[in-house]
Amino acid sequence: MKKEGLDWMHQPKFYNILTSFIYPCTPKHVQEKLNIKKLKMKIFLENNLLKCLNPDSKKGRLYVLTENAKKTMITQLGWIQ
Repeated sequence: MKKEGLDWMHQPKFYNILTSFIYPCTPKHVQEKLNIKKLKMKIFLENNLLKCLNPDSKKGRLYVLTENAKKTMITQLGWIQ
C-alpha cells in the first residue's frame, strides 16, 4: 500500500525522524536517539527527502535532508530551521 502524497509527513514519528537528519548522521544513531526498533529508510529515499553522503560505504552511511525535504517541511509543516 503506497502512501498518497506526503500527508504521512504530518505524523509525529516521521516528523521526528526527518528533523533528526538536519545534520549528517547514520540511521543507527537516529534509531538510538528516538528509541526506534528498526528505521526503514526506503520511504524517505524514494520521496527524495534524504540523500546519502557516502553511498560507497557498506557501514556507517551518513544521510542528510535534501533541499527538497527542507522546502517541503517549511511549506507543509511550518517548520523553521
